[in-house]
Amino acid sequence: MNAANTTEPRASFPSPAELLPHGPTLVFLDRVLERGEQYVVCEATPRPCEVAYACNGMVPATMCVEYMAQAVAVFAGFQAPAGRRREIGYIIAVRMLKVCVPGFPLGEPLRVQALRQWGEEQLGRFQTSIHRGEDELASAFMSVYRPGPHELA
Repeated sequence: MNAANTTEPRASFPSPAELLPHGPTLVFLDRVLERGEQYVVCEATPRPCEVAYACNGMVPATMCVEYMAQAVAVFAGFQAPAGRRREIGYIIAVRMLKVCVPGFPLGEPLRVQALRQWGEEQLGRFQTSIHRGEDELASAFMSVYRPGPHELA
């Protein structure tokens, strides 16, 4: 996902914890690696503190949906106007989910990508994937919905 003319330098990125509406123990992305007008690339390293989700030294592959959803939420966080609070969003569909591994080994960094295919203020669709090196470990198309303030009352 290298679109050099729309990529910001890495040093200027806030941490995923600053962009996500999650509590600190539920933020699974470590940092933002790259960002463009239509995409974001993050890094996630399965950690021992996620041991509740781990078995035999691995986080189960089903966690891929959460990793990819958090990358989508990081993208949305970048789109929010300055000073606007981090908002909750919902996954409304996961299509064409492909998982090529039984799990993600603890301590091995993953690259998590979200590319916006289309979207507006409240509704969008993203092509998402998880890689280790050049290997694609999981991918899916995610449709997401962010309710308006009047819907959260």
